[in-house]
Amino acid sequence: MRSRLLILGILLLLPASALAQASDEVLVRGRLIDVRYAFPKQDFFPQYEWKCSEEVMAVVGKGGAFAVSLYENRGPEQLCCGRVATARIALDTEEGVPAPWTATGDVFEAAGVTYHVYENRRIRTGQWTEIPYPSGCSHSAVVLAPRIQVDGVPEFGTVIVKVPQLRKSGAYNQTMTVLPDGSYLAACTGVSEDKGVSMFLSRDGGVTWNRHGHFSTQKNLVANYHNLFVHQGAVYIMGVGPGREGLRICRSNDGGLTWTQAKDGHSGLILEGLYHTAPVPMLVSGGRIWRACETYPDKEPFVLSAPADADLLDASNWTRTNTVGHGMKKIQGAKLSGTLIEGNVVEAPNGEVINLIRTNSSSTSRFATRLHVSGTDSLYFHPSTDWVEMPGGGKKFTVRRDPVGGLYWALTNPDSGETHVHAGIYRNGMSHSLERNRLVLVCSADLVNWIEVETVLYDPDPFFHGFQYADWEFDGDDIVGVVRVGAPESRGLPIRQHDSNMMSFIRIRNFREL
Repeated sequence: MRSRLLILGILLLLPASALAQASDEVLVRGRLIDVRYAFPKQDFFPQYEWKCSEEVMAVVGKGGAFAVSLYENRGPEQLCCGRVATARIALDTEEGVPAPWTATGDVFEAAGVTYHVYENRRIRTGQWTEIPYPSGCSHSAVVLAPRIQVDGVPEFGTVIVKVPQLRKSGAYNQTMTVLPDGSYLAACTGVSEDKGVSMFLSRDGGVTWNRHGHFSTQKNLVANYHNLFVHQGAVYIMGVGPGREGLRICRSNDGGLTWTQAKDGHSGLILEGLYHTAPVPMLVSGGRIWRACETYPDKEPFVLSAPADADLLDASNWTRTNTVGHGMKKIQGAKLSGTLIEGNVVEAPNGEVINLIRTNSSSTSRFATRLHVSGTDSLYFHPSTDWVEMPGGGKKFTVRRDPVGGLYWALTNPDSGETHVHAGIYRNGMSHSLERNRLVLVCSADLVNWIEVETVLYDPDPFFHGFQYADWEFDGDDIVGVVRVGAPESRGLPIRQHDSNMMSFIRIRNFREL
């Protein structure tokens, strides 16, 4: 099996004309450019805890926009004004700034850096102009304007939806299923004004998406950590209620247009109490349907199951195993420790039901853990043999077994083994558990030995790029799925890679031939 590198983001670079430019707006280009606004509680540099001062607001204009990058980055490299105008920039130098840029005399300090403001009165509408960066500069250049957008930002996969306000909410709980008619139904939270569950439908193989149905978190009572799945012709959503209260399930008999209300033990409230889970797969095996879950706040894993032909909305049809407690959460003795969360119930080659579970640790992301299900009510593992070295096993992944080839496939975020550092919040290094800038297709024949097959999404920057929590299914010869994406966009940068600002669709064609 050979491995190929496929970098989707670079293939989708937007042209300069892709953004509609207002008359008072400035477009900027460059690497990792953020758009910020001069308010008292606004961080000046992204991922750097220094707030805009009165001095900054006096120069920029209170509430005015500015484009900037990381503290030690080059920053904006080009700008384009929407009309004949005076362009303004700020640089941390007084020397070597070429004409026609001239000093205005305005000066401000940001995080100990003295910035001098320069203007250029020869900018013409639609003309891209280089932003000078003399040899004396050592911090990000800054562009000052009433309104700013970032141009030429690559997209990763097909973007289904973005958060309504960048850095004000996050797009989480991405999940997708293939409906009986071949359409794709996807859902996530954080992309509507009420931040509840929003659903989207594609009837053309994931090329275009539209909001779909009448699901309401307030009415239907599934709010978070949910997965979509099809079972016996109906589509279900299963997750926790508002405030994590209750493990709940709703059913739709019309392709996701209308849904049942999970209000009690006869209509979808399967377990009372607080729970943690995620978009995890369902397994039908041995005449039963299975799903992984964890308690909250302890986050101790257990497995649920019900007869495959039973009414899944009736709590009395579900059986749960014991939980695996804190005393069982050691990797290789006392050397490393990790939390076991967001498991995948899958049938092993010998027919045994296994919960292959993420082993979350700040020290490594190389391990997953096999938990064994015995009967319907027992969950256990062997500390000496059930730690599995899996690329990206310390981050959320979804595992499914190919019904055609028999191999197990997953999408994971392997770490590079490098230490990623910058001058801001990651000055002491970024945890391996947060390195998510490479989404990789991996496979195994036995759930123990895993190999990397293909890089599906990638960007060299680990601080603002996260291709994570991929939920996917087989669709003929392809793998199709949705990904929780944190990445730069025209409005600027997300807070960090973890704090996703969009949901994207991906297709891996002819995956068995890779």
